[in-house]
Amino acid sequence: MKIQFETVLAGPGRSFAAYETVGPAVDCEYHVHPELELVYVVSGYGSRFVNDAIAQFDVGTLNLIGAMTPHHFRSFPADNRGPDWSRLRVVQFRSELFAEMFRRFPETVQIERLLAESGCGWEFPGARAERIGERLAELIAAEGGRRLVLLLEILEELSRMERRRLSERRLPEAAGADGIRINRALKLIHSRVDRGETPLLSEAAAAAGLSTSAFSRYFARTAGRTFMTYVMELRVGKAAAMLLHTRRPVAEICFAAGFGNLSNFNRHFRRLRGVSPREYRKHGTAVSL
Repeated sequence: MKIQFETVLAGPGRSFAAYETVGPAVDCEYHVHPELELVYVVSGYGSRFVNDAIAQFDVGTLNLIGAMTPHHFRSFPADNRGPDWSRLRVVQFRSELFAEMFRRFPETVQIERLLAESGCGWEFPGARAERIGERLAELIAAEGGRRLVLLLEILEELSRMERRRLSERRLPEAAGADGIRINRALKLIHSRVDRGETPLLSEAAAAAGLSTSAFSRYFARTAGRTFMTYVMELRVGKAAAMLLHTRRPVAEICFAAGFGNLSNFNRHFRRLRGVSPREYRKHGTAVSL
């Protein structure tokens, strides 16, 4: 399995990258890089794919993604609220940056463990994530040695925070270099789901340049799930976002997410989210307009 390899450029005189990305939507490639990645969502929401796990990201989401862990973040263009609606704070660094410190100073053992066990990704829930988001803004603006001090302070705080894994397992073929096939297929699938249409296996296979049967096997090996399972998870994720972030009726959301009828929508939503769409909206943290 080959996944897009991303080259991270830290910039002259800098040992790691720290920046804020702003735009109408998030739509990165499904990719890997040797750097660990710390991401905080300032604004926007969408779907996150880490290894074989699909979930939602929202305002306040804080994730640490391990080196060479396949991932991508994506928001639906239809949800765009303006040219700077999507805003993420990102830090990308290699674990070797602290290798000598880990070897010489036993006080850093918790940080070392945090980074070493990040291959399945970490999520840091709760109010303390917002504090880290503020520290990341300070880090992005910092210069000189202050950058390293702030990064170390942030990692120390993260190592003591409650956290949970983003995925159950690492994909064993995660260290590929060419993601043309899978990314072409994902773009086709996402564009269809965006429009509330049904992506066809044959279309995705053609986009990847494979026969239908070969693509079906390739996709399952790459994504850790079947083509139809992936499409269903995307649809339910899109519906869940609309339930929390809009006032649209459940029936309207059902069809906008590509479901043919309410019964089918309710059944799949409950299976993947554990509650009905109405219960999800009632008990979720809505930011309705």
